[in-house]
Amino acid sequence: MKRSARARGSFWALSGRARGRGRGLGPGDEVITSPFTFFGTAGTIARAGARPVFCDIDPVNFNLSPEAVATFLADDCEHRSGAVIHTATGGRVKALMPVHLYGQAADMDALMRLARDYQLRVIEDAAQAIGAEDAHQKRACSFGDVGCLSFFPTKNLGSFGDAGMCVTNDPALAERMDILRVTGGKPKYYHSFIGGNFRIDELQAAVLNVKLNTSIPGRRGGSVTPSSIRFHCICRSVSSIWVISRATFRIPREQPRKHWRCQFFRS
Repeated sequence: MKRSARARGSFWALSGRARGRGRGLGPGDEVITSPFTFFGTAGTIARAGARPVFCDIDPVNFNLSPEAVATFLADDCEHRSGAVIHTATGGRVKALMPVHLYGQAADMDALMRLARDYQLRVIEDAAQAIGAEDAHQKRACSFGDVGCLSFFPTKNLGSFGDAGMCVTNDPALAERMDILRVTGGKPKYYHSFIGGNFRIDELQAAVLNVKLNTSIPGRRGGSVTPSSIRFHCICRSVSSIWVISRATFRIPREQPRKHWRCQFFRS
């Protein structure tokens, strides 16, 4: 896991699923995120006792729109006693959870500016985007307070079964997540708070350690999985299928590296 953390530009890597709890979220708190994502994104917010707040996506790249987030914060929130309050619900807006969807990085420069202006924590959901970079070659998971990766077998870097990882540059946060992943106990059998059994097992770690050494160069400077190669071969033999191209799906040229997770079709 340390090797993957270095590749992300982070210093601490922890296996597990403790992203919401690790950031100290709870009842009465709200987290801004994307509505166009897997259920697990909002599910982790709810699991921590907080409430997801959905802002619209960018129609070009399908990632969370900084403009939509800015509008929500400016028009639907107000500052009270040092907190950002959602006026419609009274909830405290404490964090921002962008999703790097389909292996392409969200507009993190703009989102991080909003996070700094409103003093929000940033939790990056990069379950589909290991290896993705922005225009400055900064990788997904290296912008916010914590970055979350999935190693489910269908992901770009897949293990033999369920696995995941959180990466951070914050030593205090790393320590808290490390304790959370072993049912909240440190030292062993002394539990200061309730965690869970979020450890990655040795078999998954061994598989991932081998697969980290291999990558397949893909189109547009990114990488593709073997299943993607098979998919393209099938599409070439079926004349009725139109694979989306740069002409119909406007891929920003300033982003030099994506790690594609899915194939796009648009009718």
